Amino acid sequence: MQRQVLSVLVIDDELAIRQIMQNLLEINGYDVETVGSGEEAKAIFKEKHFDVSLCDVRLGDCIGIDLVKQLKDEGIETEFIIMTAFASVSTAIDAMRAGAFDYLMKPMRNEDVLHRLKQVQQMLSLKKENRNLRRQITDTSQHIFQPQSEVMKQIYKLVEKVARSERDIIITGASGTGKGILSREIHRLGSRINGPFVQINCAAIPENLLESELFGHVKGAFTGADKSKTGLFVEANGGIIFLDEIGEMPLSMQAKLLHAIEEKTIRPVGSNQQISIDIRIISATNCNLLEMIEEKKFREDLYFRLQVLQIELPPLKDRHGDIVPLIDFFIAKECHRMGLNQKFTIDPDAYDCLINYSYPGNLREMENTLARAVALAEDYHIMITDLPPVFLKGSKSYDNSSPTLRERVRLFEQQIIKETLSNQDNDRRKVAEILGLGLSSLYRKIEEMEDEDAQQ
Repeated sequence: MQRQVLSVLVIDDELAIRQIMQNLLEINGYDVETVGSGEEAKAIFKEKHFDVSLCDVRLGDCIGIDLVKQLKDEGIETEFIIMTAFASVSTAIDAMRAGAFDYLMKPMRNEDVLHRLKQVQQMLSLKKENRNLRRQITDTSQHIFQPQSEVMKQIYKLVEKVARSERDIIITGASGTGKGILSREIHRLGSRINGPFVQINCAAIPENLLESELFGHVKGAFTGADKSKTGLFVEANGGIIFLDEIGEMPLSMQAKLLHAIEEKTIRPVGSNQQISIDIRIISATNCNLLEMIEEKKFREDLYFRLQVLQIELPPLKDRHGDIVPLIDFFIAKECHRMGLNQKFTIDPDAYDCLINYSYPGNLREMENTLARAVALAEDYHIMITDLPPVFLKGSKSYDNSSPTLRERVRLFEQQIIKETLSNQDNDRRKVAEILGLGLSSLYRKIEEMEDEDAQQ
């Protein structure tokens, strides 16, 4: 993908500085203009947008920091970098308070200038990505599933209320019930819709890396930290962070999370600097946190801090009124993902299986089942043989004594996976490598086998 060219304005009352900066930046592919005073800067900003501006702290007709503050107050969406020969802590603080992105000390090294501009470019790319994601959420809001069951209608009424609050929320419910979907709905309906939505699965990150993922780290903080990293809490600033599987968070990390929530600051690993944060936390779990508290596996103080507002999602088997519309919804969603405009039909026997199945895997299982059915269906017609075998048990149209070729292939595949797991001491990564499967694909196949075994 071609890199977007940044437009840069240099504001400095010294002609030599303006010329040096213009030559340096144009050589490196930036679109550059220069002005020599605050008044000239105000005039050009009325005519043109700049992505970033390098502004001297002392201009002939004004103070650069005052100019930045005035332009920011007027709604100028430019990232300012203050240039100063009199760097001090107070200067830096004043610049940040005025709305500057950063500051540079004179005499400036070329590599420092280019590095700062690269940082601005990365930040602007992230902002653009967030805007696109928010736009996608907003544009597709009319396609968001509208529940029909009474229990889910009540939950969505509750969601509308809690979305307007700034309090932290915990969503509980079995795996696959839609906790992530509900968290995005809270973001879409809340006052932080214009802020980022950042998600992390606490169970998927190794314990020794979780703190770095959440809070970031500085270069050299630990082995392998060859550069500084911005944590997800900073990326979520002004928006929402969704902590999925919060019950899997180690106790040592729970204490640090509690401190971050209470103090509204985080400290990157290896740093002495505290960073202020303004975020709303939505957490989710399929665990019984009260039992975990009794077992000393979850902090009681953190639990009461996170569950100011709580929403409990029921399993799909208790939302029977949603089954039929969800079938249509997930088929339409998969067709849209695959770029298919053709309407799918469902054989009555297959429809009967889909409606009467208990869905122990909840929404996730239903979505995956229908995605599979759409992929396997011939002539856009879903047959009973396009469903996983666990759906077929008890169906009158399915004769288990004479399985189809597709079913025989599936059973043979399961036999190979089971034998390889046994031979490799259940080392799933090694098994995936031997069988030429992606690790996530192997996990999915194993989960399907375990679901079938549980039904027997």
